[in-house]
Amino acid sequence: PSAFGRQVLAPLLAGFAALHPRLLVELSTTNGKINHIQDGIDLSLRIKPQLEDGIVARRIVSLPFIFCAAPAYLERAGMPQSPQDLQHHACLAFRYPLDGRFLRWGFLRNGEHYDAPINATAISDDIDVLTQMAVNGAGVTRLAEFVAAPYLESGQLVPLFENLQGEAHAYVEPMDI
Repeated sequence: PSAFGRQVLAPLLAGFAALHPRLLVELSTTNGKINHIQDGIDLSLRIKPQLEDGIVARRIVSLPFIFCAAPAYLERAGMPQSPQDLQHHACLAFRYPLDGRFLRWGFLRNGEHYDAPINATAISDDIDVLTQMAVNGAGVTRLAEFVAAPYLESGQLVPLFENLQGEAHAYVEPMDI
């Protein structure tokens, strides 16, 4: 996931390089498909729904998701009271570039997972595009917390459904040697 590479990994690389000065780090941030051997990649990070069948991977982190919208959108369209209300709102949806699947808008309620019905009015395979659309009042979107945080702190986006959890998991996929 390119946003994770830019916003989470890249800031950590200076410290990592200082600890391992003889190691060459080459960071490629892509949402596209990779082949470890053909591409010469030792390690890749994926979000669970991006894992292909037969891939051996280890979960390394949970990524909380925030459902959010701009104050201007909420003033115009009203505040959704529950995930079921999203079917009556403009939703900005993410499509995986690898296989064209939509990122489901899943929630955990009382330990049970369910997907909210949404009314997708815009679709992109670039999370930064969806973020900017949301900031500019185009609708409700689902963002990883690390993407949404600066916009929530500045008040450009407002969190929705704070009592419900949504998360994905990042997995490390080492090259077979």
